[in-house]
Amino acid sequence: MADYDQEIIHCGPCEYENVKKMAVKWCSDCEEGYCDECLRPHKASKMSRHHHLVQVSEYQKVEQLAIPHVCQVHQKVYEYFCPGHDIVICILCV
Repeated sequence: MADYDQEIIHCGPCEYENVKKMAVKWCSDCEEGYCDECLRPHKASKMSRHHHLVQVSEYQKVEQLAIPHVCQVHQKVYEYFCPGHDIVICILCV
């Protein structure tokens, strides 16, 4: 897929303030994008400094794979991996 076909990912905190800025990083823990300005406090905060961040372009590649993040049975986010069944599961599947 060409770059111009990619969906634009906006910075989540900026968008909350009704400001449209393009995100440069994607946080898979928060499931939102961050611009350079908002990324600094995100990295500095004790609550989020160990979150997993990737370049927006890398996130867009993964997003195209259309891997579900939510359990179809319980509508909960997948949080665990079951090695016995070789699948990801939600807390209620445990």
